[in-house]
Amino acid sequence: MDKTKAQLTSLIPMSDNSPAIDAGQLIQRPPFDCFMDSAEMDEIRSSKLPTYDELPNVPLYRDQVISYITLILKPLDRCSSSEWLTPSMINNYVKMHLVSPPVKKQYGREQISRLLLICILKQFLSISAIEQLFKIQSVVSSPQEAYDHMVAEINHIVDMTFSATDVQSLERALRETGEISREELLVRAAAQAFASKALLMAYLQFAGFENSGVGAR
Repeated sequence: MDKTKAQLTSLIPMSDNSPAIDAGQLIQRPPFDCFMDSAEMDEIRSSKLPTYDELPNVPLYRDQVISYITLILKPLDRCSSSEWLTPSMINNYVKMHLVSPPVKKQYGREQISRLLLICILKQFLSISAIEQLFKIQSVVSSPQEAYDHMVAEINHIVDMTFSATDVQSLERALRETGEISREELLVRAAAQAFASKALLMAYLQFAGFENSGVGAR
């Protein structure tokens, strides 16, 4: 252990004022390449959000909608800290006019598409911010066009983010400058997520949408 500890601590940049590192802090981590080649990553890479025309072409009852959306988003379960969708959530979204009411207790493509997007967007935006984003889209796009555009963007970004080739190429290019490590790629991903959210929220506020705060589900 002493030898391993010495080898590992020598790889960690430390200033003269940094506290000593004890053995309990030396956590074994799997190599990043193993993570990129894992079954979990393959599952995410092989998943695609359906286009509007690929959504069910017959109305579904509420429980069927929940089962369908849960199945679609299953590869991304790690993104959600709770259930993707519940009966009470659907009821709330209908009451808030985010989703149109069911017809004879059934939901069609437009309602299903809206619920699917809400499930994704609420992982990083408040419900009020999602509402404003939908309103902005509705000015220039039909419900189908708005959904397909957002799904195309999400699928594209997921492809880029989870592509082993793209990540390794980025890492190799940045390593040549001596400026990045594998861990820093994860930090970069977190920073990009924050910056993207900050850009959207700043625009909503600039455009006069004062109630686009964060936190609501």
